[in-house]
Amino acid sequence: MSATPNPIRLRSPRRPRAAWLALCLSLCGAAQAAAPAATTSPFDGYWQTCERYQGEEYCESLQLSQQGATIRAAWNWRASQTGGTDLLIGRIENGRAVFDTPGCEVTSDNECRPKQQARPTLMVLLRCGRDLYWVHDRKRGCAEVKASERYRRVEPKALAADVVDFAGYDFFRQP
Repeated sequence: MSATPNPIRLRSPRRPRAAWLALCLSLCGAAQAAAPAATTSPFDGYWQTCERYQGEEYCESLQLSQQGATIRAAWNWRASQTGGTDLLIGRIENGRAVFDTPGCEVTSDNECRPKQQARPTLMVLLRCGRDLYWVHDRKRGCAEVKASERYRRVEPKALAADVVDFAGYDFFRQP
């Protein structure tokens, strides 16, 4: 057997196409590897919990956006003919989202009235697996959460009426 390449095979139209395809695929892979990976917070997104209370569906939702160690939240609650939205600012602390300031209550499209206490004094969000839990204690872990505290991730369209444009509120521009 000769080590000399077969000239007929080198001129085959299939070889250059395959070589170009391999080159293109390798360059695409290199470009993807060089691109910075998108980093997202485990809390970012839209979350909801619903239950029946006295024959009526009652739902709460959270819209969360993290920027560095700061996390912004819109907490919504809805029942048949009533509901409300509170805005909160918190921080990430030991892998948890901690909210310990009262926040404000949305009163119109771009107004938010400061609250004395939007929810209990301390609220902590835990990420346990795919779910989010809203608890009242810094020391509780995923092993101690209750099913009634669970929020599940949802698509924004599920909360269309409650999605908040954080940029539209002065509350989030405070120092």
